[in-house]
Amino acid sequence: MNYLPEGKSVVIRNKENCVIKVAAIWQDQKIPFIMKGKKVIREDYSNPNKPMVPNDHYIKMYRQVRAVFNENKTRAKTEDLYWLVRDLDKCGVTIKGRGKLRIIRWDKKIGQKPKLVSQIVEDLETAIRMQDHIIDCYRSTEEPCGELSKLESIETVITEANQILLNWNQTDAIEKEKLQKRLIEVVLRLEKCRNEFKINTRNQIAQISYFKDSLGRPNPGAFAARTVTALNELTERIKEINIIGPHIAMRKELLVLADRWIKSNLNQAAGVINLITKHRVFKNGQIAKYEPKIIIQQIDRANILLNNVIVLPHYRLARKVRAELKEAKKLLKKKSYTATLEKLKLARTFLQQAA
Repeated sequence: MNYLPEGKSVVIRNKENCVIKVAAIWQDQKIPFIMKGKKVIREDYSNPNKPMVPNDHYIKMYRQVRAVFNENKTRAKTEDLYWLVRDLDKCGVTIKGRGKLRIIRWDKKIGQKPKLVSQIVEDLETAIRMQDHIIDCYRSTEEPCGELSKLESIETVITEANQILLNWNQTDAIEKEKLQKRLIEVVLRLEKCRNEFKINTRNQIAQISYFKDSLGRPNPGAFAARTVTALNELTERIKEINIIGPHIAMRKELLVLADRWIKSNLNQAAGVINLITKHRVFKNGQIAKYEPKIIIQQIDRANILLNNVIVLPHYRLARKVRAELKEAKKLLKKKSYTATLEKLKLARTFLQQAA
């Protein structure tokens, strides 16, 4: 009988991702268990009104609960996994329950307060590519992708417009016509932008691009003032990029580091499993009474490494390998050594294929 049915039982973890409480189910009532020192006990043991579980059922329930604590007590190597969760969170990346990533960013629209928006990303590889794309778009020295280069070229046009407007009477008609075309081009280039500073820049330039005010008259003095406003707005956006760029670069480096660290855990787990398969018991050798316990401890060590693998696409593989190791432990306890070895080899093959 399963006393931990999915969807009804409760497994609570602390911020380091270690199990601190398990609630089993008996006749639709939750029976809570916690760790006290090295022992698993009922959290409600001192409550005189606690639900009573028949002894034969309680023994089986207790074994299932204790197995959850034993297999997950070091699910996270606190000193290892915690840095990953903490540092990624600082860069706006949250690891979701089934291994996906939620990446947050500030979204600012004109006339509205900045707000945080999030995007769910399927796996680490996609997240890293996304950061590369953002960095390329911000920092590329070539257009049309490089936003910084685009803004700098627009800044050059507006600066030139400011000088011509300040010297309006000394500028010939041909130069004015050339400038007008370039200003209209600026408006078109900013047509689909969503950033508030770029929208403000576009609105200012749209007002002067035909060199006529609302009454159809040239007003170079007022137009020159608008170019100054547009340049200030553009400067604010450039400042934003100079702040955002390093932040995105740091986020990408952390994601790459997380990917390498997770792969290292997979490789170490493969090494542990490979060592287990070389034990003499799997070669029809003699085995002492204490040795199955040692083999199980080694399997648990591989599980600890696999439990650190909490991000897709590696998370899916780690779950598959853990399932094989779970079966291997059951078979080992039954002294089915040949079948145990097959399960261990299958787990090792999965990990080697992903290497």
